[in-house]
Amino acid sequence: MRCRLSTSAAVACLALASSAFAGQPAKREYDTHEYYVLDHNPSGLASYQEVAAALGAEVVEQVGELRDHWLLRVPKPSQSSSDFDPVIDAFHSIRKRAMSSPSSQHLKRDHLHARRLAKAVRSLERQVPRQRTKRWMNLDDHQLNGRADGDNGDSRLNHVMQALDIHDPEFHTQWHLLNLQTPPHDMNVTGVWEMGYTGKGVIAAIVDDGLDFHSDDLAANYWPRGSWDYNDHIPDPLPKLSDDQHGTRCAGEVAAGRNDVCGLGVAYDSKIAGLRILSGAISDADEAASLNYGFQETSIYSCSWGPPDDGRSMEAPSNLIQKAVLNGDPDWEKTSQGRPYSYKYGFGALNGYRFVSAAKTWPLVKPQAWIEMPQIEFNNASMTWDGVMSGGNFIPKEGLTSSMALTSDIMKQHNFEKLEHITVKVWISHMRRGDVEVYLTSPNGIKSILGGKRQYDADATGYPGWTFMTLKHWDENPIGNWTIHVSDQGNDQYNGSFLGWTMNFWGSVIDPTKAILYSERPRPDEDLPDPIFEDEPSSSSTTTTTTTTVAASTTKQYVKPTEHLPDDHDQADGESHNPAFPDHPATNGTSNPAASPSITITPDEGYFSHMGDLLSSSRWLYGGLALIVLFGAGAGVFFWRRRARRAEYQSVADDEMAMTSMLHGGRATDSRRPGAGGTRELYDAFGEVSDEDDDHHYADEETGMRRTGGTPTVRYHDGFLDDDAPESAAVSPAVPYRDDPTPQERARERRDRDGSDSGSGSGSGSWEDAQPSDNEAGRLVR
Repeated sequence: MRCRLSTSAAVACLALASSAFAGQPAKREYDTHEYYVLDHNPSGLASYQEVAAALGAEVVEQVGELRDHWLLRVPKPSQSSSDFDPVIDAFHSIRKRAMSSPSSQHLKRDHLHARRLAKAVRSLERQVPRQRTKRWMNLDDHQLNGRADGDNGDSRLNHVMQALDIHDPEFHTQWHLLNLQTPPHDMNVTGVWEMGYTGKGVIAAIVDDGLDFHSDDLAANYWPRGSWDYNDHIPDPLPKLSDDQHGTRCAGEVAAGRNDVCGLGVAYDSKIAGLRILSGAISDADEAASLNYGFQETSIYSCSWGPPDDGRSMEAPSNLIQKAVLNGDPDWEKTSQGRPYSYKYGFGALNGYRFVSAAKTWPLVKPQAWIEMPQIEFNNASMTWDGVMSGGNFIPKEGLTSSMALTSDIMKQHNFEKLEHITVKVWISHMRRGDVEVYLTSPNGIKSILGGKRQYDADATGYPGWTFMTLKHWDENPIGNWTIHVSDQGNDQYNGSFLGWTMNFWGSVIDPTKAILYSERPRPDEDLPDPIFEDEPSSSSTTTTTTTTVAASTTKQYVKPTEHLPDDHDQADGESHNPAFPDHPATNGTSNPAASPSITITPDEGYFSHMGDLLSSSRWLYGGLALIVLFGAGAGVFFWRRRARRAEYQSVADDEMAMTSMLHGGRATDSRRPGAGGTRELYDAFGEVSDEDDDHHYADEETGMRRTGGTPTVRYHDGFLDDDAPESAAVSPAVPYRDDPTPQERARERRDRDGSDSGSGSGSGSWEDAQPSDNEAGRLVR
């Protein structure tokens, strides 16, 4: 076949949904705007619109069919910098304020507002377009055009063409549908067609580089309602570039019509839609949207592309893509159930006729169940926000092993009945990733290679929380010890350490009435993440957590998947006769009994520091709260002693009164009027200000004074009599403190009393020019 495709699914899926499509996506402006995806927590108190406004961003639309995921955008800054991202930095600021301990009423309100916003954000990711590459093979390979001569082959061909009224001139060359040379080596679908299953009522979407829906072989089966061009952001996914051919060819494999034009599709009566994403760079948000576009009606999505298959590149689906998805060979081995299994071909080719026949009476599998095992960590293992790992056990020449046990009680607790597949997550630091080999051994002795030697992979990042998956243990009894083996090539120049690992079991439930969808599983406490990291991640860092994720994608430009191959790769002999992992102990059933020091550890029920779901731990929060309580108790004792010392002082009537009023009785002058005498505001390092100062009476938390009538409350530095005042609070000229007024001041007071009771002054604002009165004066008495 010329593209990868779930052909049997195309034949078998007959259901057709009737719900309507969502609105068409808005046009992207990547040249002028930066885009982000907000995963909104609807149980939070802040709406996604409030969060977007706080981040200074505009809400564009929902991300495809992903519920509670919203695409945001902001104009690109005039000067871009990898160290500055206004949206990510704004969110970091919100988180810091939300995790702070407010020291005043004003800060408390800001703290509570920040908490509302932070709790409403599950993740925030910057979108950077990336180029995907196509999976295809040379179309001039003459091995694809095998045709048998002789009466037997011709007789079979003639029977099929007459029975199904097939007149397509190239049908006899389509060996994958009808192999006349070696009959067992085809998909055996002609019998399915004779049963009446030709794809009618099924819609398949080709997610690729476009679809030539004007083609005579495809026009009749084109489905425009499920089509969209995510590269040019227009409805029609027509090919536009010189190499925009892959998607149309894949579409022909599926739904080329039965006519007299060319060949025949495996489901020639099905409808075909095109989703164009491979003709330019695309963001994770658009890729995720394409995988869900029109899913109410589309039954199958064909995706024959990915990162380069060059033996040295590695890329896992991003968080968004994973969510969208949730919406005769010597390499054969036997599983515990006796099934042949290949690392190249899985459980083998599908027989279309038997597949469809079995589907008629096949009992539905029970809902999904899963078991998340605890993480095992070694020797002070840790990982920073940006993936730098430290600690762990050095990998010796003979490798390392570690085991964890699955019991029947654990299975019952998780309503787990049958095993289907396993995922294993590892943290391995290494100077040359391609030297690392990882395999898993089941309690029944079945070995599954997770990661083999990769000759061309010289990456030095290792495996920082990389997840492997294996299907080799399908239907195996999982109870017992599972052992992981990690080794390298013993090269002293390139070495590494094994920091830790965990594994998840996936299968079917015991009791379907107690099943819980994985997407609806109980989440960790969606309160604020614990501040266990010393520093916030920078705008360009990438983090992965189960609660709050702040990430920025990295721009990547992929080459053609055949770029690294030799010039004669289309004529050279293939490698189907070679094992996938030659001389690997997991393939020949042998291991090195003298080596492999065992590290069998009881799984730690705690959290793996700086790895995995770190931010969901509450232990750090409790520790932080304990420190805050201790600090608060100490501060309380300090202020109680201060208050005791200050109890013998009377309160001064007004912070803005003339300074001489502090020496003897007098009315406070209005320093806001021209010529009025007054003081500069003294610095209050611990004072709190009420946000409702203008509307309500309030108690000053430092002095205990309460506003009465229209007289403002005095606020002053708690220790201004015995502390060194800051420069901003300096008063000049400096006059020594006196309890009793001088004779000159008494005379001036009498003149003021005789002349006016208004309390207003006309002096320059110095001590000598102030004119206090006796009325409403507050005296500071020692």
